[in-house]
Amino acid sequence: MRICLLAEGCYPYVAGGVSSWIQMLIQGMPEHEFVIFAIGAEQKQKGQYKYEIPSNVVKIEEHFLDEYFQANHTREKKCPHYKKTEAGICEPASGGTDRMDGAVPAFRSGQPGEGQ
Repeated sequence: MRICLLAEGCYPYVAGGVSSWIQMLIQGMPEHEFVIFAIGAEQKQKGQYKYEIPSNVVKIEEHFLDEYFQANHTREKKCPHYKKTEAGICEPASGGTDRMDGAVPAFRSGQPGEGQ
């Protein structure tokens, strides 16, 4: 069986915690193949693994958040709901969650411009 693990902010770039659990899981199931979909913070982490990768890991797909924001387009162009979400997260609400009401459905829809 081939198993895909989505590892955000941990394996294989960070030692300990969830990363240790992932390493033990993979090593404990040598009869299965693993694909790691790794989401890291910065592209400089690429290939800088904190663990010796077991032989039953057949692929590590690496993606980095800074790649997304360093593209030619601004955050607002990539995600039209960015400003609304930023305000909802960074500024304290005055008696409710209304600032996030428009942003959360937009992200949930998966389509830019929808969910308003």
